[in-house]
Amino acid sequence: MASPNVLVVDDEPHIGLLVRETLAGVGMVVRAVTDGRQALRLLDELAPDLILLDIGLPDIDGFSLCGRIREHSHAPIIMLSARHHDDDVIRGFNAGADDYVVKPFSPRQLAARAEALLRRRFGSPTAIGRYRDSRLDIDVAARRAILDGVPSRLTPSEAKLLDLVLSQPRRVFKAEELLHHLRGPGYEDAYGALRQVVLGLRRKIEPDPSVPLYLTTASGGGYAFEPTETMSDS
Repeated sequence: MASPNVLVVDDEPHIGLLVRETLAGVGMVVRAVTDGRQALRLLDELAPDLILLDIGLPDIDGFSLCGRIREHSHAPIIMLSARHHDDDVIRGFNAGADDYVVKPFSPRQLAARAEALLRRRFGSPTAIGRYRDSRLDIDVAARRAILDGVPSRLTPSEAKLLDLVLSQPRRVFKAEELLHHLRGPGYEDAYGALRQVVLGLRRKIEPDPSVPLYLTTASGGGYAFEPTETMSDS
């Protein structure tokens, strides 16, 4: 995966430095902060692809912060903690974490866990999530679209929607399916949010967003990705 954004939240400077160096070494762009309030302020600005979160923060309990992050972001979360008891690990997963790493940790193992979570979220960049023709080049894993030579950065929601529709070109995906994929169960009626994602995406991949060529609206509702030439997996 090319240059995913990672947010590290840890109040121990040596841990933050170790994590930054470890993940930068495998091609990730890392931003580190030392408290929960900074992390919450950065969520919209950074739109992280992955979050590493310490439990013992000075201002907000890490478990509570994980729950608050989950209200705004679906990025995978790895909890970092010296606490190794089963109750703490289970509490972390119940708060919304995707993985739990006990300090001290192996940097190589942490990098492998981070890469595995990103692959699970976006898929293999050499398998699905790619499209290329004479005008448009999409790389979902890199969260990038290039239209007529002009690059655009995809938001996490835009990338996730493209990842699904590119997996089955020309298939009509109902709004409920897309919302379930984007936001999980219980959000299938958030049609306004879906329309905003679609509109934002069309501004980046359509030559004329008012007359969609690629991300089309189907009669009866739903959306489909329409290849104009050939699909590419390289």
